[in-house]
Amino acid sequence: MKENVVRLGLASIAREYREQAEVYERMRELALEQEKCLQQPEVDLDLLMALLDRRQEMIGALEERNRHIGLLKEEIRLALGIDEFALGQIAARFDFAEVEELAESIGRLSAVLAEIKDLDRKNEQAMRHHIKETAGKLERIHNSRKARKAYQPGLVDKDGVFIDYSK
Repeated sequence: MKENVVRLGLASIAREYREQAEVYERMRELALEQEKCLQQPEVDLDLLMALLDRRQEMIGALEERNRHIGLLKEEIRLALGIDEFALGQIAARFDFAEVEELAESIGRLSAVLAEIKDLDRKNEQAMRHHIKETAGKLERIHNSRKARKAYQPGLVDKDGVFIDYSK
């Protein structure tokens, strides 16, 4: 009975991780689109925000899947009477095809996550560069306006009136 719970649980976790990997593949594609957007001389902020919003929606869906995986891991942990879910520990006790399947799913997921992490790092650097560049442009415009204002004569009121209140 315990072996069936472990086998079914491991197969379910592997399936969840495979499905997560597909979502992460789409997130990687969005990160690549974001990279292209940030390489443009003028960044399309609407497109950039739309890409970030789509990624955020995917992250929300992934969080729900992770809760489900956590429940499956807890079920296996309780069935085996172990302190924590550790695939190496389970693999040492059981020679199931599901253990190998889960290890492969985790490997694929890890590879996609590493690619996304690298792309996100590059994209963050590109965004910081664009922000710094924009701040520099704004500062030059502000200084130019200050200089122009300093050298422009003030408005002269030719019809000025002086009222002597002392009388």
